[in-house]
Amino acid sequence: MSAARESKMQPLHEQRVRLPFRILAGVLVVAALLALLASVYATFAHRSARHVPMVVTTLPVCALFCRLAGFAAFRGRVPRDLYWPFADGRVAFAWIVLFAAIMQYATHDA
Repeated sequence: MSAARESKMQPLHEQRVRLPFRILAGVLVVAALLALLASVYATFAHRSARHVPMVVTTLPVCALFCRLAGFAAFRGRVPRDLYWPFADGRVAFAWIVLFAAIMQYATHDA
């Protein structure tokens, strides 16, 4: 059996992540954490109530992204629960849509 076919037959959480993608995932984790810190800084620097919902909705999305990329970067595999901190994919999708709507509101000039 070929290696590609064997990897497709494994459960998703048991598949290994190759080194170049692990490095990329590590860079993405650092970038996501910097973006989160920048949004928190912008909230306190501007002292605007419009930025607070942006930071609150950013936290779970950033946690989801950092956990997925962190597992790939540091453990070299895909996590068992793909949608943590959300219950399932539909809840994650709804939260990301809400996040996009709030980002549109928060970045719109008054």
